[in-house]
Formats: sequence, C-alpha cells, structure tokens
Amino acid sequence: MPKPYPEEFRQDVVRVARNRGPGVTVEQVATDFGVHPMTLWKWMRRADIDDGSKPGVSSQESAELREVRRRIKLLEQENEVLRRAAAYLSRAHLPKRIYPLVKELAVDGVPVTVTCRVLKLARQPYYRWLDKPVADAVLEESYRANALFDAHRDDPEFGYRFLADEARGAGARMADRTAWRICRDNRWWSAFGKKCGRGKKAGPPVHDDLVSRNRMKSRLAVTALDNAVARREHVDGCILHSDRGSQFRSRKFVRALDRHRMVGSIGRVGAAGDNAAMESFFSLLQKNVLDRRSWATREELRIAIVSWIERTYHRRRRQAALGRLTPVEFETVMTTPALQAA
Repeated sequence: MPKPYPEEFRQDVVRVARNRGPGVTVEQVATDFGVHPMTLWKWMRRADIDDGSKPGVSSQESAELREVRRRIKLLEQENEVLRRAAAYLSRAHLPKRIYPLVKELAVDGVPVTVTCRVLKLARQPYYRWLDKPVADAVLEESYRANALFDAHRDDPEFGYRFLADEARGAGARMADRTAWRICRDNRWWSAFGKKCGRGKKAGPPVHDDLVSRNRMKSRLAVTALDNAVARREHVDGCILHSDRGSQFRSRKFVRALDRHRMVGSIGRVGAAGDNAAMESFFSLLQKNVLDRRSWATREELRIAIVSWIERTYHRRRRQAALGRLTPVEFETVMTTPALQAA
C-alpha cells in the first residue's frame, strides 16, 4: 500500500493549482508534481471545504467524527465485555475463570487491553494462561453455565428442564441432571415454585345464585376456531376435540366445523382429561402473565398475554408430551406427513 502524501506537500500542490497561469490546466499541474489528476481535484475540493467556500464536512469535523466513532466503538466493546462476562462472573470470582472469555472476545475483535481494563485483570497472567489453558472440562462447564444463564435471564419463569432445553438449542449439550446441578450451585431457580398442599373441598355457599349462568355463549368458541383456521392452511379433515360444553354442541359451532370441513370430536361424560391440557395452560398463563404485576388497562394486559403466548409458549417452551419440541415445531413436523397422506 503506497504511503500517503505529506500534508505540507498537498497544500503546496493545491496552491500551485489555484494560482496557475492562463492556459495551464489542473491535469498539467498534477503531472508536474507526479500525482493523479483525480487526486489533485479531491485535494482542491477538500481545501475549498476547509476554507468555507464550499459546503461540506471539513477536515477538522471529519477528525472529530472519527474520534466520536472510535469512542462509540470502544463503549460498544466494553458493553459486550460486561454482557458476556456476566455468566463467568456469576460462576466464581477466580481470575482464571475469566480467561476463556478474554480469548473469545479477542477472536471476535475486542482487544485484550480493553477486556482486561473492564474486568480489572492483569494482562501478563492472561498471556501466561494462553501457554497452559485450563482443562477442557472446566471450559465446557463455563460454556454450559453461560448458556443456562442466558436462558434464565431471558425467561426467569423457566425451570431447570426448560433451561436445559434452551441451552441445548443454543449448542451447549448437557443432561437435565447437569443443568439442575449448575442451576442449584448458582441459585437460578424458576420465579414460580410449585406449591405443595392437599386439595381442599369447597365450602358451603354463603349466597344464593342470583345470576343464573345456565348457558355459555358460542361466539367465543366460533371466533377462536375461525382465528385458528385463518392462520393455517389445509385444515380439511382435521379433528377438533372438546368436552361436552354447550358452546361446542351449539348449532353455530357445528356449522363452523362444516364450513371449514373439519371433524368434531367430543369426550365422554366426566372425562377430566379433556380439560387437563387447557387447565394447565391457563395455570401457566396465570402465573407467567396475570400475577406478575398489576395491569392498568385491558389493552396492556392483552398485549402481554399475546406476547407471552406467541413468543414464549408457542416458540420456546418445549413439552415432554411433544417429544421435547415446541408447539410450533411439533405442528410443523406433523403437518407435512398429514399433507402428504392427504
């Protein structure tokens, strides 16, 4: 790469080009000084901008802009160091636990000087560690803890099994027991513990039923069915199973099934399993959204419910009954064979 021309030389060439005699072109001046004509034109344009005779960003402003960008990049590097060091710092306060992170950041473009300054580490011990790294088992443990910590920070309501699923999805292989041990050592527990207690029977009524809610409306069930069909294709022949609620036995709901060419299925009397799945879902919704904090408006609560269902439950929460797949993954896997069979 050729060396840049000195600043004093540039200024001299620009002066000569500006004060050239009649009939002398800029190209001739450039040839006399051994520079390319386009380069001389750029120098002259830059000089006009610095003098204020033409609009544009001056050399001083460009230098200040480069300095600001350098500082921003440095701040971004420091933030990246702090973000990725969280899992390592939570594991132990020994400096040797941080050295793998320093190496990874250096590979990703963060200078060792910046990382050591942010983490308050000496550079010489780090360079000595490079000659003799820690054991592979310790490094693998740190990777696993990092993956579990990231999953726990994103969704504090997840237990160790779901954290293990998220970590394995991120590439950190481990058994559920290993995930439990790491979570136990770091006290990364679910925000919702299981309540232990015996079931209590309902007490005697203290008031009479003055509302007489003797029949449920079918509008909600029909709307839910239409919304589900609208988000999918090829629902012909699909089976919709429900309990014996009046809304599922209504004529409007039956007509909706016929309109979508779906097959209805109703469980037997007293079959608690028909409602078990939805009761479990509503329990999760209650703990993860409704009981988390107070809600000012219905619209705010609606947005939170939709966000939790679409972001966490459908796409991140793996279920043992679905082969450790998320509902979206399971539906994708099952839809293709069904379409091929059809």
